[in-house]
Amino acid sequence: MAEDIKFPGFSIFSPNAWAATWGDWCGPGWSGGQRDADLSSEQMAAMPIARSIGPEGGEPRDSPIDKTCHEHDTAYQEADEQTGVDKDELKYEADKKLLEDLDALDWSQLSKTEQEYARQMKTAFILKKLAYEALSTNPNNHFYRFRDDLYRTEFEKITEGNRGDGSTSILDSIRDLLKRASMLLSPIVLDLDGDGIETTRESLTTFFDYDGNGFAESTGWVGADDGLLVRDINGNGWIDDGRELFGSETLLANGSKAAHGYLALAELDDNHDGMLNAADPAFATLMVWKDSDGDGTSLASELITLDQAGVQSISIIFTSPFLVDKNGNQHKQLGHYTTTSGETRLSADVWFQVNSMASFNVDVVSVPDDIAGMPFIQGMGNVRDLHQAMVRDDSLQWVVNQFSSARTLAERNAMIPSIIYKWTGVEDVDPTSRADTEIFGNVIGDARKLAAMEAITGENWYSIQHSPNPRPEAARTLLRAYDQFAEYIYGLLTAQTHLKPLYDKIEFTWDMDQMNFIGDLSGVAAAITETLAFDRWAGLGQLTEFVRTLKGIGLLAQVKTNEFQLAMDPLGSDVEQIINYSWAGLVATSAHDTLAGNSANNRLHGMGGNDILTGYDGDDLFNGGIGNDRLDGGSGNDTYLFERGAGQDEVMDYDAVGNGDVVQFAEGITSGELFVTRGARDLFLSYGSNDRITLCNWFVNDQYRIENFRFADGTLWGAASMDDRIIWPTATESSDILFSSAAADILNGLDGNDLIYAEAGNDTLDGGTGNDTLEGGTGDDTYLFGFGSGQDIVYDLDSTNGNQDRIILGVGIAPEQVKIGRDFQHLYLTLLGTSDQLTLKNWFIEPTARVEQVLFADTTMWDAASMESMANTVTEGADFLIGLAGDDLLVGLGGADLLYGEGGNDTLCGDGGDDTLAGGPGEDQLDGGVGNDLLQGGAGNDRYLFGRASGQDSVDDQGGQDTIQIAADLNPEDVRVWRDPWNLMLSITGTTDRLTLVNWVTVENNKVEQVLFADGTVWDVNLLSIVANTPTLLADYLTGDDGANSLDGQEGNDELLSGAGDDILIGGLGNDRLNGEAGDDLYLFRRGDGQDLLCDYDLQVGNCDTIQWGSDILPEEIQINLRGRDLVLSIAGTTDSVTILGWGNSVAARIEQLSFANGVVWNEAAIQSHLVITGTGGDDTLYGTAGNDILDAGPGNDTLYGFQPYSGTGNDTYLFRLGSGQDTISDNDSNLGNLDTLKMVGIAPSEATLHRSMTDNNVTTI
Repeated sequence: MAEDIKFPGFSIFSPNAWAATWGDWCGPGWSGGQRDADLSSEQMAAMPIARSIGPEGGEPRDSPIDKTCHEHDTAYQEADEQTGVDKDELKYEADKKLLEDLDALDWSQLSKTEQEYARQMKTAFILKKLAYEALSTNPNNHFYRFRDDLYRTEFEKITEGNRGDGSTSILDSIRDLLKRASMLLSPIVLDLDGDGIETTRESLTTFFDYDGNGFAESTGWVGADDGLLVRDINGNGWIDDGRELFGSETLLANGSKAAHGYLALAELDDNHDGMLNAADPAFATLMVWKDSDGDGTSLASELITLDQAGVQSISIIFTSPFLVDKNGNQHKQLGHYTTTSGETRLSADVWFQVNSMASFNVDVVSVPDDIAGMPFIQGMGNVRDLHQAMVRDDSLQWVVNQFSSARTLAERNAMIPSIIYKWTGVEDVDPTSRADTEIFGNVIGDARKLAAMEAITGENWYSIQHSPNPRPEAARTLLRAYDQFAEYIYGLLTAQTHLKPLYDKIEFTWDMDQMNFIGDLSGVAAAITETLAFDRWAGLGQLTEFVRTLKGIGLLAQVKTNEFQLAMDPLGSDVEQIINYSWAGLVATSAHDTLAGNSANNRLHGMGGNDILTGYDGDDLFNGGIGNDRLDGGSGNDTYLFERGAGQDEVMDYDAVGNGDVVQFAEGITSGELFVTRGARDLFLSYGSNDRITLCNWFVNDQYRIENFRFADGTLWGAASMDDRIIWPTATESSDILFSSAAADILNGLDGNDLIYAEAGNDTLDGGTGNDTLEGGTGDDTYLFGFGSGQDIVYDLDSTNGNQDRIILGVGIAPEQVKIGRDFQHLYLTLLGTSDQLTLKNWFIEPTARVEQVLFADTTMWDAASMESMANTVTEGADFLIGLAGDDLLVGLGGADLLYGEGGNDTLCGDGGDDTLAGGPGEDQLDGGVGNDLLQGGAGNDRYLFGRASGQDSVDDQGGQDTIQIAADLNPEDVRVWRDPWNLMLSITGTTDRLTLVNWVTVENNKVEQVLFADGTVWDVNLLSIVANTPTLLADYLTGDDGANSLDGQEGNDELLSGAGDDILIGGLGNDRLNGEAGDDLYLFRRGDGQDLLCDYDLQVGNCDTIQWGSDILPEEIQINLRGRDLVLSIAGTTDSVTILGWGNSVAARIEQLSFANGVVWNEAAIQSHLVITGTGGDDTLYGTAGNDILDAGPGNDTLYGFQPYSGTGNDTYLFRLGSGQDTISDNDSNLGNLDTLKMVGIAPSEATLHRSMTDNNVTTI
């Protein structure tokens, strides 16, 4: 069997790296060469089955695996031989049958090798099936056309640990640095078979797009026997994302996300009887998704009606027991449903473990050949694969091309931040935007580094203080993660470009002992040796880059490093030093290192520096050495060694409960000096003057706990005894984290922003001054709050029947001094005339989170019911008012109010203040009153009132036949209608009053259907569209269709968008933006027309767009400059200009000719001949084009390139003057006869000197 499955050597970047599962074929017989694509189906069917040895040894027998694969491969060949059928569909059916046959095998009769082979093959074909199903929803997509960009890529994501490029270890290390445990997202699950709700573990086999952002994340999932409650909202026959489930990602009527699935269900309970059944109209729209294959993709056969599922009714009443099943998925809310036979069965909102970093990009587009040949990096988190990203961003493609052509290490290093920022979509983030505003300032440096980490993990970062802005300790860890990621990206890009010849020489073969691929570096060693003999400096540079990138990619544990060192060390001490410095086996250096083991039993030694050591599977031994290290043992019985002076280390050990992990203390460290303390999540072991071990997530889950603590004198502590050894923290005047015992404790945080966690017992919690968070836990708890207490949060989650928690307000606080407020989730107690406020967290969404009483010093007592009633009392301040199920009248008075009508035909009036009015279901009337208000009618036929002094209001309407009622004192001629790309606006002439109809242009469901005046005039949708597209003397947004349009903006700063067709666009006076799109477009520009922007992106071959200059504009008046990517055409002596956006980046963005009234026409060559590429006066980087360019950078220390990767080279001229600064010219042109010129303007020969240094020539002015 070993010979049957041994692959020939392959490069890790070869498209055929996975010969056994690549494309059409699968079995060991194929891998061993026994079946061939040139055979007919009959010949293939006659080929022998590969032989293998079973689990008990003995003589070889026909491999059960290859027998299954033999049938699959024959079916593929039969499909190729047929005509007039969908061959791809036949192959897809063969893939499905292969998976079914593999599942049907008796795996106990397979050897360990056969099981491993079958498991990896099954994983590959599961993902191939996923990809087919995802793409087949679009009839214009063809699966096999995309397999290079989707199937292989996504297959590599799953099999990365066994493929050999090490990215899983590197990315997991980054994830751990960022302390990214799995996130939790939920849908409601129904127990369909009556044996309880079953789930699967998150293990890179099921992917689902919960938040609808185009990325399906690896997730825990529902078992095959149970079902998800779903609703196909868009009616496409699929469950696209979490918005069509009932859970944490369901959008409520107000646009916010549901806190959990039962709240989402509650909105469909029209008759408010506490259950959903046939009496509720929405009940008929619900279905059950029984995902029988567990792939996260809904097939039509998997979606069944409630009647087919036997569901009679679903209760929306739930309890909150917070159960965690064996697969780590949390059942936070439990309910029930009734079957058609009258049986009561379980429902639950299951919060699945979700790995947001392991994502599947579902919105795939075709990759053109030029990008397909460029370096590739798989996507992760919310970041697309590099090829997919470059298709969408030609500036990213350009900078990756620059990296590929860069000649020096310094140039390549300098480009990595730009590549990362563009690829992750954070280029425009303000670098200073993540500064800590309280104490420490901007310790993160460039905020784009943190934003990039958030993008690749798919999660926003927050500190333990719930701040998005890191403090020093967190910043060090975050920057360490970014640096490691930057090395990873540098390594992958370099391995596919400058070092590709070396990486192509690595040959991987299957290692039977480690059950993994191991790379042979013999070919690499021979190539570097040859370079050293020819040019030692070049050879040393090549070696340095190779060992650096091998480590950066994470390949050290999967290549034969010892053999490589033995081959290289005799070549000189400098060679030996380079290798040892970078990676001497799995022993780090004195620098900050990252070492990763494999599934074997590894010994990892950090030495000096702040190291990251990752062991994965196996019984690993860790010694972080000196420095603040992070140690991650993974599964297995791991041992962590700690000596005096080891620093402040973190241990992350997530493994099965009862596993035998050990913290071993070195000689001289006694149990008597160990100081045990705790944080909210972690346990801390301190000893000596500055040594500390952080056991991460100790209090989160028992699977994070180390089982044994051993001392050199034989003392042994177990995990169960550690809680008793904790030295509880005491309060200080700073920000503290305090914990209670199981008894009745009194906890006072004193000054500072404290976190106080109480457990069991009737505890008393007083945050003191500062903004504190108080969590009471179980028991009848008391919270103290008074003047000067700050802005505190109370979270009292206790489901005990008869529980009586209370808030005692300080002496001197009278009931009339306390204002009760609310929002959708929380209840607020505010002390009037102060900034003191107490937030009762989740009061309205979690019944078990309610505090039962508020007590005053004068013995006044408010119970929960009276507080809820007071929360809906209107004041002149900012109020949050919610109506009932019937027809409500809600008036906000003064302040920025939020009014929500709930069900019924409601009348909402904001009165004064900037208010938000949400009508909810029903036919509602909304009047924002004075102020800038947001009006949301929701479903139903709603009416919006608007008139003088209404302010600048916005209407966001989601359906129905809706009306805007204009005030009686206004006539149609008083109201102006206009638009932008998304919204329609109505403004009252002579005032600042304006009504914005949000997304009226782009979303059909957001349209308000009519505007009604008191005189009976009605403007319907058609009339509004026409009026909005009529030019005025103000700023207009005008559009055309795909025919031949003529658009004239007249005066004002207008935007004209003509669509396809041969169009005429006239901006007129003002600074306009003109978008011609496809077609042979004509742009008219006259003297005095201002500073216009022109965007004309047209890929059509032979396209000819023209700028027609006004009758008094002569050719000699036109000045042409290339500024960055844009071509600027200016009229001499005026401020008038036309800027052609993207002209320097893409041929498709160019205007082909300029036409003058005197008959002169400039084509592209003439435009090029007049072009001067100019700088800004700062430190610029200028790039030439394909032609003969003139580059004038002006003042500043500039870099000038006479070429660009898209266009080639030419005979270029570089202008240089006194005051031009210290410029660098790079002109890479190998064409014979090329003549480039450095023109010294105003500089005499006697004022310049010429000399050289290494590879460069330097010109200096005297």
